[in-house]
Amino acid sequence: MKGTLAADKAAASEAGWQAITFGFTGLEDKTVRWFGVVHASLFDGDTFDARTIINAASHYDPTVTIVGPPELAKKLHDLPNGTRVSLGGVLVPSTRNMMLGVVKALPPPAAK
Repeated sequence: MKGTLAADKAAASEAGWQAITFGFTGLEDKTVRWFGVVHASLFDGDTFDARTIINAASHYDPTVTIVGPPELAKKLHDLPNGTRVSLGGVLVPSTRNMMLGVVKALPPPAAK
C-alpha cells in the first residue's frame, strides 16, 4: 500500500482515492493516523481486490490496526504528516489487522 500521512480526513481524502485511519497496538500514544491511499495491491498484484477490501473497511475507526512489529509500527506512527509512505505487510481483511514488513518513507513529488 502506498499513500500519504495526513493531519485529518480532509487532507487524507485530497491526498489519495480513499482516506483511512491507522490505529496502533503496543504503543503508549493511542493516536490514530490518517492516510490517503494512492495504491494498494495483493500478493498476486491484484489492485482491484485490494481496493475493494480497503473501501469495504473504510467505515471502521480505525480502518486498519497496526499490530507490529513494534519497531516498524513506531516508525510509521512517528513519521510527520505529509510524508509519502510505502507499506508492505500482511493485512487480514476479517480483522483489519496489519503485520508490517516494510515502512519506507518516499521522497516528495518532483516539482513541476
